[in-house]
Amino acid sequence: MQAGSHEEDCEILTDKKDSLDLLQYWQMFAWREPFKQLPLNQNAIPKHHILSQEAFKKGACADFPDGDYWVAPFWQDKEEIWLPIWLPIRVLDKQIVLRSSPSLPWIPSSLFLPSSKIYLRPQALYDDFLKHECVNKEGGYCFKTVEAFLKASMKLLKNLLNTEISSLLKTIDPVSQDSWIIISHADLDGNFENITRLKEENILLKQYCQLDNDFSKEPISQENYLNIAHFHQAHIPNTKIHSADYYYTLLGLLSLKKGMMQAVVAPKGVPFDAFMHDYVANIFSLHALSKSSRPTIALLSNDQIVEPMTHLLAMDDMNTIEAFLEKCTQYFNIAEINTLDIAQEYIYSKITKTYEVILKTISLSRNYYILREKNEKEYGEVNAFLEQLMNEDENIDEKRSLYIEIQNQWHEKLKSQTFVQRCVGWLSFVKQHRRKKASEYLQKALSNEPIHSPYEQQLVEKIRQLKVIQAKNDQRRIQAVEFLNQYQKAEQLWHKWISDLGYADECHSLSMNTLNFALQNLRTTMWQLTVLYWQGQALQSTSEFKPNTDAIEYLLIQDAEQLSAVSVLPALSRAQRAIFFGDPLGQLNAGVISAQEDEFVLENIYQASDALLEKMQILGLNISYGSAFDVAANNSKYHCGRASSRKACLQLGEISEKNKTIFDYWNEKYFKNTMMLANRSQAIDKDIPVAFIDISRQKKKAIAQNQHSNPEEAYAIEALFKRYPEITKQCVVITPFYKQYQLLSLVLSSFPVTVCHFSNMPSYMSEYVIFSPVYQMKDSRPFVFDEGRGYFYKLLTLVQKKLWIVGDKRIFQKHMHSASGDFAKWIAAQPQEEISEAHSLESNFVI
Repeated sequence: MQAGSHEEDCEILTDKKDSLDLLQYWQMFAWREPFKQLPLNQNAIPKHHILSQEAFKKGACADFPDGDYWVAPFWQDKEEIWLPIWLPIRVLDKQIVLRSSPSLPWIPSSLFLPSSKIYLRPQALYDDFLKHECVNKEGGYCFKTVEAFLKASMKLLKNLLNTEISSLLKTIDPVSQDSWIIISHADLDGNFENITRLKEENILLKQYCQLDNDFSKEPISQENYLNIAHFHQAHIPNTKIHSADYYYTLLGLLSLKKGMMQAVVAPKGVPFDAFMHDYVANIFSLHALSKSSRPTIALLSNDQIVEPMTHLLAMDDMNTIEAFLEKCTQYFNIAEINTLDIAQEYIYSKITKTYEVILKTISLSRNYYILREKNEKEYGEVNAFLEQLMNEDENIDEKRSLYIEIQNQWHEKLKSQTFVQRCVGWLSFVKQHRRKKASEYLQKALSNEPIHSPYEQQLVEKIRQLKVIQAKNDQRRIQAVEFLNQYQKAEQLWHKWISDLGYADECHSLSMNTLNFALQNLRTTMWQLTVLYWQGQALQSTSEFKPNTDAIEYLLIQDAEQLSAVSVLPALSRAQRAIFFGDPLGQLNAGVISAQEDEFVLENIYQASDALLEKMQILGLNISYGSAFDVAANNSKYHCGRASSRKACLQLGEISEKNKTIFDYWNEKYFKNTMMLANRSQAIDKDIPVAFIDISRQKKKAIAQNQHSNPEEAYAIEALFKRYPEITKQCVVITPFYKQYQLLSLVLSSFPVTVCHFSNMPSYMSEYVIFSPVYQMKDSRPFVFDEGRGYFYKLLTLVQKKLWIVGDKRIFQKHMHSASGDFAKWIAAQPQEEISEAHSLESNFVI
């Protein structure tokens, strides 16, 4: 089956019924695909076909031809949404066989962590619990029923998340530049869902953003800015607060860090205009807290720059200074606002103060929910104790009436007390009733009176146990009183803040509904203040506002397609950061352009057209592009014939001749910029550290022409790691062939290294890079460089200290000569090492 022809090989399985009675919200995505050609890149996955569980249970599995598939079960359990993990299955005689080969990549790295060092091998997890629930067949596990397969899949998935991923998250180095993380996920057709709730999410978020510390401090160091690819609609751990409020806050924080803001997509269900308003407001407010200067924000709409966003603000009723001051006077109810300077300073102060209140409100809501959960748990214990007393007593009717009386008193207490009082009040209340109820038995137990019945003996024993419980409750009461003192101080501060902002009437209690209402009002206030500030800035600059030619700090572009217009280029030349928004439905037609000196750096541009690059070249702008192949792989314009626009790997030969010139220009330009080439005639820097690992003297084994794997190379790399164990922690091993990728992953499994296929090369630099080109013994040709030399050029840009290339230097130089004469000369000057410790492969070894 040819790679890239996914659409033709899909088994379309649909069922309009949506009856899910076994696992709630379960879906299965399946298509026919050989394991060796399964795409590792999320963007390479073709549009999925949904098969409802009901259809699957009714025998839809019988329609599957025998073969290998990947499926992803999704489900939602209360508040937890589990990450999709691809399960390899085989259909054999209309039965499901769950594959267990440890050489298969279990979780594609692009779906969770963008680093293939996170490589899970669940063989041991299978052996632990699946062996009791299914039968081994054909090297896998065969399930007689779909229900058995689903239950085992869920069990396996939860075990993976709770063991492997949680341990991995704990080991992430927050200082390391290559440990950036994708915090969210999307389903396969591009529609985003809520962020996945993981067991260690709280640790993860604290690690990068310091949520429990002062937000006004720098949450992420300048040296370690968090590169978020698609961040949307996060959940605050352990709270019920609306996620959008927290999302806007954290999004604004991240936009101010060193580097570029990544693609921004509106959360699902949030109107796009409202999302942009809040996003801009947060940029401003956070900028105000972190910088002394105030940002210049421009919005690009219909190829025209509107500064500062006057069409968004809709301020037609304040087109004069007098009208603006009158509006400010009404808004703040202060008569002293008589000049623009006073108004602007007052607005700026209120913005800062409002933002602080938002952060404290979020913190209070988190504490409120934690306390409420504890209250509900302890209240449940009270009910259980009362029911136990009622059931154990002989006088059932009397106990039932007492139980009802206590319940009524408890509810009355809940109505009459504030939440803070409840946190402590229930303790004394329960303690009082427990003592009252047990006093007569306690006296009898402590006296010398004989105990006549087994019932009384049991009850006396329970009373003695109750003494232990009471001592524990006393300790809890002391802790609750200490917390109450702290909480009351926070409550007083809270009332002071909301009183200053005029919310004393609305925020009369600390109920969750009131907190959400307060946050909604605060967000509205933040936007209103931002609108006032920008209108004042416009009036202060000139009575008839005109775009200026100064630098723009933030250029907001509503539609990424506008990048193809010539009129955008002057704006880009003025913008320090250009953030363009994609389709809110999830088309991912978004990216970032950032100006660095006289050069534009393009990052994560999806579906970009060649028109923009052509026009930039015409205007003489220098273009540095981080990964030309990523653009080509996601842009159907760079594919010809039957090539899919979602392929994981793209060869130069598949690009149409019309666009090949531009593509080569990108590749050459990027390579030369990285390799310090000012022009075509300049030689390559001689200081680039490259060494060759010569395996020509080792015992060689004939390799079939279509095998695309060389075990000798894998063992040479293993020997290199044994000789230099210090390089394994910061090393990436890359190969152009998937078979070799599987072999390397297996042979090097004991080393903490990252193994990558060319189609999934990392975007970060590594201290050491090892390239396994796979020499075929038939013609000693290492790799078809006329089809993929661009990948190798990109590989060179990842090296910080040293690059090792496995194989004979002379053969490699010979095949690189046609690509670049200067490059061949440069290779000839590089050293060659011999790894004599490399093991010869046993004849019976088969991957």
